[in-house]
Amino acid sequence: MSVSLDRRTFLSGSSVALSSMLFANSANAKPKRKEKIRHFIYVNLRGGPSQMDTFDAKPDHSNGGGIKGIKTAMKNVYFAESYEGLAGFSEHMALVHTSSRIGAHELGRYYVGTGGFLPNPAQVQPGLCSIAGWALAEEKESDLPKVVSLGGSLSAGFLGNEFSPYSMKPGQNKLKVDEDWRTRLIRSESLRDEYMKHSANAHLDQIKEELRHGRKATQLSLGISNRVFELSGESPQTIEAYGKGIGQSFLQARRLIQAGVPSIEIPYGGWDTHQNNVERCRNLSEPLNKGLCQLLKELKVMGLLKNTMVMIAGDFGRTPRINANAGRDHYPMNTPILLIGGNLSGQHIGQSSKDGLSLENAVTMGAFSYSLYRHLGFNPNEPYMHKSGRPLDLCPSKSGIDELMS
Repeated sequence: MSVSLDRRTFLSGSSVALSSMLFANSANAKPKRKEKIRHFIYVNLRGGPSQMDTFDAKPDHSNGGGIKGIKTAMKNVYFAESYEGLAGFSEHMALVHTSSRIGAHELGRYYVGTGGFLPNPAQVQPGLCSIAGWALAEEKESDLPKVVSLGGSLSAGFLGNEFSPYSMKPGQNKLKVDEDWRTRLIRSESLRDEYMKHSANAHLDQIKEELRHGRKATQLSLGISNRVFELSGESPQTIEAYGKGIGQSFLQARRLIQAGVPSIEIPYGGWDTHQNNVERCRNLSEPLNKGLCQLLKELKVMGLLKNTMVMIAGDFGRTPRINANAGRDHYPMNTPILLIGGNLSGQHIGQSSKDGLSLENAVTMGAFSYSLYRHLGFNPNEPYMHKSGRPLDLCPSKSGIDELMS
């Protein structure tokens, strides 16, 4: 559930000055970036898209479902016919075949969305977007959030509230913040009062964090940064070029990047195609291709594509063989991930067979996330030092993919 914070909430919160004073220094260690990536976009294809109908088409085999293939700059990679426009950017891409045995939606989404971890009740792992927000955030203070989700996202886990995703819908003129942000803000008021009574409070760090992020939620909800989230300044021609639905999410993402937001998630559901796979994939793919192509085109013209990394992935892949209902079932053994931007140059990691049933040189999700984090500018082998003093791993792997890191 999402809510807009009202002015009354703000007027009751004189914590702004106090939190500014308390937070001159950050307790979280920051990575030293060596590369030029400044923005990360995670296009989350919820439900698990068919690789045969998206980015690993098999036009010369019956398993391909009659889908025509579009040749790309990546060796032996054909996109499905709905992605002809996107194929034109393939010299700026890498297709990575990951493989696992996780074929359940929630587990698969968590596994991919955390870079290769499984749920652990003793430790909540941060999602990829929160990790990217932490890695790419500038040191200077900003009224803008570090992570924005255009529909919903995994939590920041042990990275803390500062890197929790702010949720919004494309085109709305008010940023929405999750219900737990309202709770945190109300909580910050009582903590402020407690702090004023007991200046030597043993839980001062907690008070600091609550006050700071209560302040941030208030600022955003009152419109200090909401001008960034309005589409009213865009021309009708631009809005049409992106298209409706998911296209508006890509337009919103471009505006967020221009404003300086480091990390953005764009969820796009409907890919659980157990029936009528070809038609459903086509209906989902055409607006995805249109909106994403327009985003990439504009980023390239603005000189921002080399500073942006786009990741497109779903819960898992789908069966090469078509089922009795003209659909495709869950198939995590081939879960392709498409990367776009940065200094990528048409790499292809792993190779599926002509019929799509076998896979050579596939990599683990951990090896993929290790390589991604190197592009984001930090060493995944160095643990994150939690404020409790415990070293925590952001990546389950200690090595990555050479072709992606060279």
